[in-house]
Parts: sequence; structure tokens; C-alpha cells
Amino acid sequence: MVNLLEIIDRALEGPFTSENDFNLNIFVPKLREVIKKYEIKYDPENPLSCGDDLADSVFKAGIELFADVGIYCVDTERIIKFTEEEILEGLA
Repeated sequence: MVNLLEIIDRALEGPFTSENDFNLNIFVPKLREVIKKYEIKYDPENPLSCGDDLADSVFKAGIELFADVGIYCVDTERIIKFTEEEILEGLA
């Protein structure tokens, strides 16, 4: 599991970008990509879908999004990245 000091290190050394650039050029395009890839759609006829397929798709999309985009640290204006393995390990 990634320890706190490693996360702080990544917050200080990760890729530098402005918050606006992160949101518009990194986060939103990747979000659109995973929504399309995993065919995640809102169904107004069934707003609280209980299907396992949808839950699996949303989970996979979330992991992919998080691994590719990372977290934006507003204090350092840097992106903190995690691998898929680190994300899944943190969820276990």
C-alpha cells in the first residue's frame, strides 16, 4: 500500500499543471472517453438501476479514470498519480 510520505512526495514532484488545464484538458476528455468506452448511460425510466453489469462498468470506468487522470493537488498545482494496482490495493 502507498504510504502517506509517498503521496506527499508525489504531490510535490508530480506533473505540474493549472487547475483549469487539468479539468478541461485532462479530466473531462478522459471522463468522456470512459463513459463512451463502458457505455454508461442514464436511463430516466430506471434511475436507480440495480444491474450488476452497470455496477461493474461504473467500477471499471472509475478505476481506469482514476489511474489515467490521477488527483489534482490544488496546493502544489501538481497531479498525484496512482497505478491500477495501487488503487485496487487501497480499496482492499
